[in-house]
Amino acid sequence: MTLDLAKDFPPAAFLASKFYAMRIAGIDLVGAGKPSYEDTELYYLAVLTCAAADGELAPSERAFIASGCASFSAPMSLVNKILAISPEDVPLEEILVKIQASETLKYTNWVIVYHTIMTCSADGDFALEEYDAVKKVGAALGLDAKDVDLVRGLELQKQEFKAELFKFCFRDDSTWTIKSSESHILPPKAVTNAGEYKKLAEKYYALFECGVDLEQSGDLTQEEKEIFTAVLLSTAATDGLHVLEEEYILGFLTAMGFLTDDMLSRLNGILNKFPSDVLIEQLKISAKLNSLRYMLIFQAIAGCSADAIFSSEEEADIKKLALALQMTAEDVDKLLEFYKKAEDNRSELMNVMWPLKNPYAV
Repeated sequence: MTLDLAKDFPPAAFLASKFYAMRIAGIDLVGAGKPSYEDTELYYLAVLTCAAADGELAPSERAFIASGCASFSAPMSLVNKILAISPEDVPLEEILVKIQASETLKYTNWVIVYHTIMTCSADGDFALEEYDAVKKVGAALGLDAKDVDLVRGLELQKQEFKAELFKFCFRDDSTWTIKSSESHILPPKAVTNAGEYKKLAEKYYALFECGVDLEQSGDLTQEEKEIFTAVLLSTAATDGLHVLEEEYILGFLTAMGFLTDDMLSRLNGILNKFPSDVLIEQLKISAKLNSLRYMLIFQAIAGCSADAIFSSEEEADIKKLALALQMTAEDVDKLLEFYKKAEDNRSELMNVMWPLKNPYAV
């Protein structure tokens, strides 16, 4: 059984999962090497059991795994299995043997260790016992303690960078930031429909990758989503919209839940609906959009850079937008610095995670 993302998922979910898998793990969910159901199940059961190797699977760790599973477009039945299964019922040694024997999964040893470290850190506390457990798992997959230390160092670097970015973007505004640890500690008991599945995936990406607590902040209105979408696309189109820029922006917006299937069907109408001067005024009027302005500029930089060229025209247009939103050119330079750090970290992580071969690459 192979996952058919393009066939079995609606357009927004398709774009979100494709974006998430490529950005987080360098995995192409729609290419010739897309993971099979069997690969996906073994992988996530391995991560779940590894995370519990210190004797406990914290609720936040289970939530992290289940929502990540949904973000990778795994079947709802597998997401519910992750939400319900007891780690004691999963034979870790048997799973690790199957992974090493698989022609595809045998290359994921570094990725499993990285994902397990991410999972164990989901509650903000990567205990020494958990670290020792991850090293044992790494050893079973052919990695020594220095290898695990390398992955842990890169993950720490990523977490420190994100904390700095989130602090810069949201400052004293708590509209979107986490107000209670309970919002991301308790996983749902089960996912019963497509709406709950989608919400689980969006919450994970927004919370852990963007520092945004969608559950406590409340959703954007339809018009606010349209404005956010139009700003990112029109900015990237300053020197002509490259297909890679469009792919990144649509992927980010769908992963956040800011771009729906209905909106995807009428993108041109949305772009024509808001002239540039109207967009800026609407951004100023909306308290929620205004509180997202730093993250908006950061994602504008990321979108404009997705084709590997951040042109002078794009930079000038972004700085003009930032100025209109009462930001400074120095703010944009700082966000550009953040973006370069993020891409350097991601590039290094990808090289470490796939040292020999990535069977799921483009």
